[in-house]
Amino acid sequence: MATALQRARAGSQLEVRGTLTRLAGLVLEATGISVPVGSQCRIFVDGQAPVLSEVVGFSNDRAFLMPAGDVHGLRPGASVVPAAPYIPVPRLGDGPERNATPTAGVLRTEPVADKWAACGWHVQRVDGNDVDALLKAFDGVESEPVGIPSVILCDTRVGRGVPLLDTGRLRKATRIAHAIAEITNVPPYSRQPYVGASAFAHKAGLHASAIRVDPDLYQHTDPQYVGNDMRMLVSDMAGRASIELKGRELGYDLSGDDETLSRVLGKVKDLELGGYTFDAADASFELLLRREVEGTALEFFEVQSWRVITDARGNEEALSEATVKLVAGGERVVATGEGNGPVNALDHALRTALAPAYPELDKLELIDFRVRILDAAHGTDAVTRVLIETSDGTTSWETVGVAPNIVEASWLALVDGITYGLLRQKVPVR
Repeated sequence: MATALQRARAGSQLEVRGTLTRLAGLVLEATGISVPVGSQCRIFVDGQAPVLSEVVGFSNDRAFLMPAGDVHGLRPGASVVPAAPYIPVPRLGDGPERNATPTAGVLRTEPVADKWAACGWHVQRVDGNDVDALLKAFDGVESEPVGIPSVILCDTRVGRGVPLLDTGRLRKATRIAHAIAEITNVPPYSRQPYVGASAFAHKAGLHASAIRVDPDLYQHTDPQYVGNDMRMLVSDMAGRASIELKGRELGYDLSGDDETLSRVLGKVKDLELGGYTFDAADASFELLLRREVEGTALEFFEVQSWRVITDARGNEEALSEATVKLVAGGERVVATGEGNGPVNALDHALRTALAPAYPELDKLELIDFRVRILDAAHGTDAVTRVLIETSDGTTSWETVGVAPNIVEASWLALVDGITYGLLRQKVPVR
């Protein structure tokens, strides 16, 4: 194989020129070049120095490049030339073979074989699961005439030449991972590759603008292939594109609604300036977006008042008792709850008050509780941020509350968590 590569490098070299077709954020798209990922290219624009860029990915016949210099003046139609001498090796990347329909569980390579043959290479096709056939093909490379490079193409499933699961079964990967987490009583890890809730999460303005143009610009694969979904995280760095994409994810088409986009964006920035963080609390942002788009808040219940008392006598353990007054299902309810802390007591009291109208709450469980002091210089008078994670047994979501009083911040996050849980279960307002 090394000898074949040396013969290829010694062969004739071609000058290849591609064309810049699109600028999306900081990602450039070009066609007409087939060089490996990591290769450098120069983009030529009349009247200015060429812009050096690096190939960072492919999608069918498109190459994606990341500029290393100023992109001012770049426009579609500019010439893209590989910086290094070019050897006519067709790119395998994710061309026709990736999108081909598997036949009997095997990805065929005919379209790719035609590409290599057209460039003057001798093509050998073998069964990628047949080790003997592979070894024979390697031996055959050395016997090729001088000056004719060879390539071995394997008909196989995606992988290292070993049988894998049928393509369709991978769509169950996320559901299976969550089921295992539930059986083993281990919370799902949000950053787990492919199946984690944040595996296909995107954040920031330019990033979101590129995603809106083409999700392949920033995703290594389609999340639906593994049963997952793309998520847009919204924060104080968000732009209109982030809000628009998040709205589309939730079923709202905000593409032409500049007034709503500006209002939601302003609201997010104001709240994050006060200590909120929506990139870690998707559920709270969804409730905010629904409220701004629909004009009214989604209220499964109306809270009239709440209070918490923590009592300790002598050296005895401190106990908390909470009282919640609210209206749910058309009736006013007063409920109390005890707990090992004020938040636990509030949780019990709120569930007790809502249980008659919303028995679906039995499925919800608070699984994580985090507190952060935002301005430590103020000591015990500091503003606090509380993040609460709630689960329904199959998935989880996070909500946020911010207030100078840690119990009040906890209450805000707790109410959002329960409201979102009822919304996820498509429970009607009663």
